[in-house]
Amino acid sequence: MEIFLDTNVFESAGFLYSSKNFEDFIEYCRDNNIKLKIIDIVENEVKKRINSNISEILEPMDKHQLKVYISAIGGYSSTLSKMKFKEILVDKLKNNFDDLVDDNDIEIVESNYEINELTTLYFKQENPFVEQKKHEFPDAIILLTIKKYINDNPLKTIYTVSNDQSFINFSIKHKFTNFNYLSNVLSFLIQNPNEALTKAFNAQKDEIEKQIIDYVEGTDDLILYSYDSIDEVYVDDIKINSIEILNLDITKYNKLDKVIEIEASISIDFSCTAYYPDPDSISYDKEDSIYYSFYQCVSEINTKESTLCYINIIFDDDYVFEFEDFEIQNKEFEFTLDERYIVSTEYSEGNIHTF
Repeated sequence: MEIFLDTNVFESAGFLYSSKNFEDFIEYCRDNNIKLKIIDIVENEVKKRINSNISEILEPMDKHQLKVYISAIGGYSSTLSKMKFKEILVDKLKNNFDDLVDDNDIEIVESNYEINELTTLYFKQENPFVEQKKHEFPDAIILLTIKKYINDNPLKTIYTVSNDQSFINFSIKHKFTNFNYLSNVLSFLIQNPNEALTKAFNAQKDEIEKQIIDYVEGTDDLILYSYDSIDEVYVDDIKINSIEILNLDITKYNKLDKVIEIEASISIDFSCTAYYPDPDSISYDKEDSIYYSFYQCVSEINTKESTLCYINIIFDDDYVFEFEDFEIQNKEFEFTLDERYIVSTEYSEGNIHTF
């Protein structure tokens, strides 16, 4: 799972990141191996807004107010100039941000978007280029980069966090999940701990089913047999015509070992050739106490059989799956020699069959 954070997430935290809400979110992501990401423009915007926020606070202050402010913060000479004090505060908050990124392995993703999409949004004045914000190229690049990243990584579970209205509108239009605040996404994650796994499983379900079918088709110890004749039936040329996955469920999830257990209910369409004495030509020799037949039936059999498969699958941090163990519950299937299973029958005449 990956979460992209917008600029306002850091600005809302006052560029300090020490609130319980912020710390709980960071801790949950770290403990649950959730990757945090920002677009490179967000990094630049955060540092730009640090500068503008400090300027908005300090510029209206006269010398007396500035002196009181410096004294209240503590640790600095009250004779500092406004420019120097601003420089100190800006550097401190920028360092705080860099430390946050480094300490929590927040990945800075390089802007990557379709330029024609950007110009189309601009000239059509679509989000984020609305009437009130006609020149929002940074926001547009952030949104288009996230959109492209999501489209390029369909197997990943990706969320975004932003309370910017144009960001919210864009996410709704392009159907990716955005949360307005960290508290919203944290609550969601706590209540839906397997959300990422479930999404990844569903996204790869077709591939998992294909691997199950390939495994069963490659199994060479599946047996068809019948005892419906007075003599043992010889079965040859067993073929699997098709396999249908009837149901596929996750039955167990070990987050620590990164293993899921899956139960698959499958239906196998078999064909084979069955050899057995012709029941209509069987005679009994009382003197020798044996049955014998001059004819042998050679029947083409078709049968559909159901069984269960148990699969252990390991997955990596991006929930890409790999088969580890595979077990077929039942490998032996009995059929009867009647119209339900016999497709056609030929008769061979030759040696006397005794039994």
